Amino acid sequence: MKTPTLTRYLYLKDEVKYSLLFSLLKRENLNECLFWCSELYYSGYYVELWKFIDKIYYDFYAINNPKLEKFIYKMKEKWTKKHKIVYLLHIIKNFYTLENTDPLVFLIRMCIETQKSQTKSYKGRPPGWLTALNADKKYKNLLLSVHNKHYKNIAYYLRRFRKNEDELYQVIVNYYEKKSDKKIKIYTGEDKMHNLIATMFHLSLEHTPSREIHVQIKKEELEYAMNTNKINTKLYKVLKEKRLFKINSNIGCFELRKYDSKYPNIQEIQWYHWEYFCYNSPSWKERFDKYKIEIDHEKFLISFEDEDEYEEFSEKYYYEPDEQSKEVQERSTGNIPDISINDWLNLIFGEYKLLELDNKKKYIY
Repeated sequence: MKTPTLTRYLYLKDEVKYSLLFSLLKRENLNECLFWCSELYYSGYYVELWKFIDKIYYDFYAINNPKLEKFIYKMKEKWTKKHKIVYLLHIIKNFYTLENTDPLVFLIRMCIETQKSQTKSYKGRPPGWLTALNADKKYKNLLLSVHNKHYKNIAYYLRRFRKNEDELYQVIVNYYEKKSDKKIKIYTGEDKMHNLIATMFHLSLEHTPSREIHVQIKKEELEYAMNTNKINTKLYKVLKEKRLFKINSNIGCFELRKYDSKYPNIQEIQWYHWEYFCYNSPSWKERFDKYKIEIDHEKFLISFEDEDEYEEFSEKYYYEPDEQSKEVQERSTGNIPDISINDWLNLIFGEYKLLELDNKKKYIY
């Protein structure tokens, strides 16, 4: 497990990501989605945030919203020319407004990591459609699994053949092209296995998704997000005024870095070691690197070689996390109880029974 890393307002980064994911899918408060996105963006995690957006899209939105892929790429192209948060917020708002989310791609991807045996066997003569495909015999059971919608079997065979991604992709696309008797439009993201799974379940739809209308962030919504990064108060009040939301407590199905016993607990990190654990956050690293510092990886401390430089740094950036009220501290340090991955899915999607995952495992997203 990687070292815990704090964000601009000293949340744990992985918990911010999971809180963003939950708030997007739950669709109860757009401002919360904008805030979590801003927390990652203004902490300097530009590249990681774009990759996270892609992952969320293919996992939950791609099946029913294929045209949104082109919109995301358009926003990304604009961002590469003008590094402005607005392009990411356009995507966040589109995710938030979509009702037709589907976790099947996410479920298959998670299941691939644990499905080490098949759950269905196929005996007898191959059906005519399978023979007509003229596919390598080793893909027979995968194609039968896809055809019969045996999801755990699909995960097992994707796991088995994942080192042959290019060939595997062509076998699946060929199956759907023969089935529909037309050329297939495929997803074009960087992760081929992710594209394959999203393409597979999009093509298995019995209906064609309706025309998509892409919304844009409103002026006041953009200002809300940008204002989260403007500090117009005394430093000791920053966390009270800028920690606008509490880390979501329903993310205990994921592997959380706060519970890694190699590191101090989250309260000690916030009180005594926050400098060390925020150093790998790009925005904080830029601040620290203006000074002569020493990093102690055994004691999880950063020390300044010059006392005057330390005073200058503190006058600019010391938010006094150890002096905050209990309520403010718990916005980033609150307890996150264990929850199963299937209960997490049910909180968002209701009783989703197409495929259940291993409840004993902590998942990494």
